[in-house]
Amino acid sequence: MAGLLLVHSILMFILGRVTTVARALLDQIKGVHDYINAAELERLRIAGAPEMSVTHFARILPYAMRWG
Repeated sequence: MAGLLLVHSILMFILGRVTTVARALLDQIKGVHDYINAAELERLRIAGAPEMSVTHFARILPYAMRWG
């Protein structure tokens, strides 16, 4: 039983960290989030901007759902 607790503690220590690959992916996702907030919101504020197409909406919907 003590061995199981030791293995569990070691795995929690190792798995609790974000790997460098995961950090790079999270940074890319954050960049897309920042892009949508900066570029797309500004484009939508422009007078006479074209309507958002279904394709464009479908492309950014997962990010909008993720970040509210």
